[in-house]
Amino acid sequence: GVVRVMPGFLKALTVIGTAAMLWVGGAIILHGLAELGVEAPVHLVESWSQAVAQLVPEGLRAAAEWTTGAALSGLFGLALGLVLVPVAQKLLVPLWRRAKGAGET
Repeated sequence: GVVRVMPGFLKALTVIGTAAMLWVGGAIILHGLAELGVEAPVHLVESWSQAVAQLVPEGLRAAAEWTTGAALSGLFGLALGLVLVPVAQKLLVPLWRRAKGAGET
């Protein structure tokens, strides 16, 4: 049974883990930006989360606010990653290879 279940479990774990990393990473960057004085993004996430919470019944508001904040943080993390990956590939990796190659000669 374990052999049959494991591939599906590992695929699900991959999706859940990736979503969690985007969510947590996005939230860390948002809060870090706020600490550095760039507060607009985190305030936007908070205000949108609160606005969504007002659209649902009172008993579900906390869950709706948390879920919306987590989703928006994840989307922010995804967007930031989509911007930074090409920068790293086109700029940082060549610079690293050049620096590493210069040290070997």
